[in-house]
Amino acid sequence: MRSVLLVDDEYFIRVRVRKCVDWQALGFDMVADCESGREALELLEAHPFDLVVLDISMPIMDGLSLCREIRARGYDSQLVILTGYDKFEYAKSALSFGVLDYILKPIDEEEMEQVVKKACERIDRKESLEHQRAEHLLLKSQAEQMKSDIFFSSILTDSFLERPETAEMLCQYGVDPKEKYRLICFREEASVRPETALPPDICLAASISLPQGAFWLIREEERQRITAWLKEWAEQLPSECFLGISTPHSGTPEQLHLAYQEARLIFQQRLLDPARRAFCYDDYVSGRQIIGFEKLRNFKASFNEGLRAQNLEQIDAAVSGAFGHLVAERNSIFGLHLFLENMLFEIQRLTLHANNEWLGDALFRMQAFELINSSDTLESLKNQLLETIAHCISQKNYFASSAGSLLIKKVEQIVKDNYMDANLGLSAISRALSLNASYLSDAFRRFHGQTLSQYITQVRMAKARDLLLSGELSLVEVMEQVGYSDPYYFSKRFKKFYGVPPSAYKAN
Repeated sequence: MRSVLLVDDEYFIRVRVRKCVDWQALGFDMVADCESGREALELLEAHPFDLVVLDISMPIMDGLSLCREIRARGYDSQLVILTGYDKFEYAKSALSFGVLDYILKPIDEEEMEQVVKKACERIDRKESLEHQRAEHLLLKSQAEQMKSDIFFSSILTDSFLERPETAEMLCQYGVDPKEKYRLICFREEASVRPETALPPDICLAASISLPQGAFWLIREEERQRITAWLKEWAEQLPSECFLGISTPHSGTPEQLHLAYQEARLIFQQRLLDPARRAFCYDDYVSGRQIIGFEKLRNFKASFNEGLRAQNLEQIDAAVSGAFGHLVAERNSIFGLHLFLENMLFEIQRLTLHANNEWLGDALFRMQAFELINSSDTLESLKNQLLETIAHCISQKNYFASSAGSLLIKKVEQIVKDNYMDANLGLSAISRALSLNASYLSDAFRRFHGQTLSQYITQVRMAKARDLLLSGELSLVEVMEQVGYSDPYYFSKRFKKFYGVPPSAYKAN
């Protein structure tokens, strides 16, 4: 809705202007009036009126002076002047101040309404242009933020670390390799955005939005102010809001990647200490030792026994007891990771084939980190773990039957015999077996717990590892013998499996 201010030193003129136009029908929900230019300026300071209708002849400050002052103060209201015949030439000079129009006294209702409609059109055009400009700036800002997110994501998640131009691009984003930075991880909720509450005197080195959460990169000298503010801010928020803060790292790609790992890891401390909101890696890095380790080992033994007996109730009791012990003894997240890794190892042993092949990627390549990261509470973590174990037991029993494993064994043998063929894939194998590709894909994933493509990669990586350990072949020869032609892609896949690039694996 719009607003209009009527300025005239004659009371009855103001009343006449109020009554001669149906202001509400034209979209004006606020109609104010005053008798002097001084009052008009005070009202404009308190409220930016869309339209100002003013008399050109007033004492102290006349209409021309008022127009000049309105523009000097930066108000962009539409201006309409009321004038008598003897002031006609005087009124025309006011047009230089951006006056929309002038109306001769005595006021004609039709003329007044036409001028107000003209003002409304101007106001609408101005609002439309402002809206378009704001949208353009927003889109531009979003595009820049997206570009920044993609770049920082590639560094934090390790896909750009080996590229020579990465350090230079970091400098372009204002990250100095000689300075120290901390990375802050927080869960990004639609209704909880710390940027909206950030004090204006606090400056971020970068704000990054990733599928894994939202991250702030801050300079070490800002750490105390920002972390103090964040802790205070987080304490006022709903219980699902937590923060993870890394130790200081230099602004190099490798160090920022380490900061990312620390921030995400310590963010998981929320499962063991949900009463707190902010977790600094510094506070826990010295607490890697497990408190009450002997008792935890007893829970692990009970878990192993239940797993061998396929007793889900005993498994549930062991996991619940271990989790409760970790919370009661105020253990760090490192203790939870250790216990989970031990459990996952036992699940791996459970799902081992008679031919010494793993049952499937989804069942044995689970990582404690991702399992914890996908859980909001210890209870949901436990439920997720128990569901996985129940599935493992079911699949293991199914694989014991010859009907369930015959097709899969054929596929496995084809992969083992042809892994060096760069064209080996679902299409080639389905043709060799005279099967529909979609059927084979679904059957393999259902029985094997992973896609056929993932299994082929797994076999190739295992063979590449063996060839590297033998030390007889160069990296290029190893790459070609396991079906790859792109060194960068081969290195990336190998590092994902074994944690280090093939060159480092061969050297060690």
